[in-house]
Amino acid sequence: MSRKIFAIASILLSIYFCSAITACTKDKLTFINGADGEVESVVFTASPTIMPIDENTTMEDYLNALKETGEIDFEGVTSQYGFYIESVNGKENFTDQGGTHGFSWAVYTDLVELDGIIYSSQEFGTYLVDDNTTLYSAIYGVSGMPCIEGYTYALVYSEWNY
Repeated sequence: MSRKIFAIASILLSIYFCSAITACTKDKLTFINGADGEVESVVFTASPTIMPIDENTTMEDYLNALKETGEIDFEGVTSQYGFYIESVNGKENFTDQGGTHGFSWAVYTDLVELDGIIYSSQEFGTYLVDDNTTLYSAIYGVSGMPCIEGYTYALVYSEWNY
């Protein structure tokens, strides 16, 4: 009888630990909703299981791969400065009539510097994902931001004032 209990307990523990490991390593796109129930931020860690990542992969490329699989929806425009995100999952940028206050989708990442180029800085703001992960305001937009495996990126609906 005790052997059966031990065997069953061992199997259950094995299943628990296997699923816990899978949950920790599974590629994840996290949506954080605001008080209004709409998406307020989207956070992901770049992984080659979403798409092949090389030295030329940008955050825009990665977001497009996520869009193709239906994991995220976003709209934007391309200008002389690159691709500008205007909405994520239907939540659009907003500017008041005077043009001095609004909300827009900002990029945050823990990729601070690569090959001598600074890509983000806490000087312009930080975003706390959880107790262990702080992201920094990006200096580059999604089309100029390298997407590097293992780094974390976020689109955050951020308030601004002029």
